Parts: sequence; structure tokens; C-alpha cells
Amino acid sequence: MNDYPEHLYDPTRIEAAAEISADILSRLSPGIQAVDSAKVRKWWDGTFTGTMDAWNQVYALSYSMRLTAVLDFWTAANCSVAKQRIPTDSLSFFSVPGMVASFALQNPRSATQARAYVHSDRRVRDALEEALRNLPGGHESCLLVRRHGAGFGIDYGNYRVLNALIGPENKDVDAYVCNPSPEALRDFWVPAETLLRLVRVAKQDESALSWTREALRWYFARSRAARITWDRRIAPDNQAIAQQMTQGL
Repeated sequence: MNDYPEHLYDPTRIEAAAEISADILSRLSPGIQAVDSAKVRKWWDGTFTGTMDAWNQVYALSYSMRLTAVLDFWTAANCSVAKQRIPTDSLSFFSVPGMVASFALQNPRSATQARAYVHSDRRVRDALEEALRNLPGGHESCLLVRRHGAGFGIDYGNYRVLNALIGPENKDVDAYVCNPSPEALRDFWVPAETLLRLVRVAKQDESALSWTREALRWYFARSRAARITWDRRIAPDNQAIAQQMTQGL
């Protein structure tokens, strides 16, 4: 039942989400056979779950478990997503990995700066190579970047980029690229967990009813997906409080 906004069924978005989910699952279980992203893509086909559960699971893995808070952009209707090859020197770090202390202290913000620093001192390069070898599950197999200024910021895949930077040349890498809109994000994914937490708070504290209603108003105004999930999954199991929370919305 394809009743969510059309872009949430976009094959490229789903492929990127499946790649990052498979990667995180593989890294959470070192020593176990790597998770195949093709199997993860079946989350969306309705065989075992479906669109709502699939995106909720991606959110749980990327945000709740890895603190990678990027799904708002990657699931927004007014942000386009494509797969392309880009040069590593066009990349910048939103956050710098801290696995090598001296590297973290240097705090390079661009791949160009990072490469220069890595190759300025053999000890730094050796430490970085050893850290990458010892990562649980290895370095990331996928790369998610967001257009940022004249280049791209790394949303997911810092370690993969660092692995590429060990070589002296400016390599091209395959990446999923998000082109964000300058306008406020629209119709982005709001996980069922977020909506359910609002219900739990409203149930436990009557004084919270007003602000939880305003929170729902904010989500509903910006995301049709939030309203669909609320009507299908949250409201039926919490009818009394749900009616109070949506009064006037």
C-alpha cells in the first residue's frame, strides 16, 4: 500500500538506506558474516515488513544506535538523492573521527587537509592504518555525502574516506549524494518512536498535553509522512489520548 509521499519509494533513497543499515548491522556484529544490503532492501517490499517499518528500522540503526542524525535530509521531498563518483578532495568532514588522538587534535575539516597531515608524518599514517585495520567490522562500505558549499560534507563514511586518503593521489569514490533544498525540509520521515514518545509523555503528565499537541502540530505541518504514521500506527492503539492530542489539528 503506497500511501506515503512518493519520494519515500524512490529506489536510490532506499538503496542508500539499505547500504547504511547493512553496514551498521555488520559493524555491530564483528566476526559474523557481513549483512547483504540486497536482503535489507527487502524490508521495503512488504514480504516481512513494509515502508513504515523499513524507514523506522533505518532510523533506529542510524540515529538511535549510531547517532547519525541525517535522515531528515535524506528522506525530505525537497532534497534530491543520486549516486555518482566524486573526487575525495571535494569532501569535508562534519565531524572528525577521533580514533587517532593526534589526528583528532589536528582537527582537519577537509579531505585535502587530512591527506596533507596524514602524509606529513609517517607515524600518523602508520597509526591511522592500524586504527582502520582494527575497526569492528572494518571501515564503512558505503558513503553518504551532502552537497555543502562548493563541495560535499560527509554524512556517513568518514572511515572509508580516511582509508582512501592513505594513498597520496586524489581518488574518485562512489557516493550517494544528497542535494539539500535551501527551503525548510518538507515531508521528511518522522519515526513512529518519536510520535509514540509524545503519547507516553501526554499520558503520564496532563500538564504536558498542550506542548505535546504543539509538537504534533509542528510535525504534521511539515511532514505528511508523520500524519500517515500517526493515523495508521499510533492513534488506533491510543485512541483516548490521541483524540485529545489532535484536537484542533
